[in-house]
Order: sequence, then structure tokens, then C-alpha cells
Amino acid sequence: MAFRVWVEAPRAVRLARVLERDGPELERRWLAWFEAEERWFAEDGTRQGADAVLDGTRH
Repeated sequence: MAFRVWVEAPRAVRLARVLERDGPELERRWLAWFEAEERWFAEDGTRQGADAVLDGTRH
């Protein structure tokens, strides 16, 4: 049996983290990725199918 976990954080937090990791020159690519990802998750109902939702802003 699978247990699905959804980890979420505001877009600004996710963007800051990924740009710190990958560098600011990839910002446009990451923004495009976020838009595609958000559309996919909305169409798929990914968050709604999770067994647990975690706050990705906490350490």
C-alpha cells in the first residue's frame, strides 16, 4: 500500500530556494516549470489525492 505525501510551500519560497541552489540565471526556466507544474497538479488533483499535506516552509 502506498502513502502519498504532498509537501507545499509558497511559490516565492520555492523560487528563492531553487535560485540559491541553481543560480539566478535559471529564473525564467524555473518560473515556466512552476507554471507547468501548477497546471498539471490542478488538472490531476495531485494535492487532493495526498494522504498527508506537509508545510514545506518548516525545517
